[in-house]
Amino acid sequence: PLDAIFPRSSRLGPGFVRLMKMDVQGFECRALDGMRRLLKRRAVQALSTEVSVPHLEAQGCSAGGMHDRVDELFGRVARPQLDANTWTYELGVTSSWAP
Repeated sequence: PLDAIFPRSSRLGPGFVRLMKMDVQGFECRALDGMRRLLKRRAVQALSTEVSVPHLEAQGCSAGGMHDRVDELFGRVARPQLDANTWTYELGVTSSWAP
C-alpha cells in the first residue's frame, strides 16, 4: 500500500500530485483502501483509472463501491468523466450527481 511506502511521518512522501493514474485490473478498490492517508491529506488533485466493472466485481467490489470510497475520502465529488473504460475523478469538485 502507498500508505506503507509513504508513512505519515515520512518526508519522502509526495507533496502534491496533479494526476494519479491507476491501472490495476480490478483492484481499484483495494488500491484506494491502501492509500487512504495519502488521499485524505488531499495530496492528489485528480485520479484517473482504467476500470472494467466485471474485473471490479471479481475482486468483490463494484462501480458503486469505488464511487463510495472516493466520496468517503474526498467528500461528495463529481462523478467521473467517462471515456470508454477510463474514469477520471476531478477531486475537490462537488456535484449533486446521484446513481
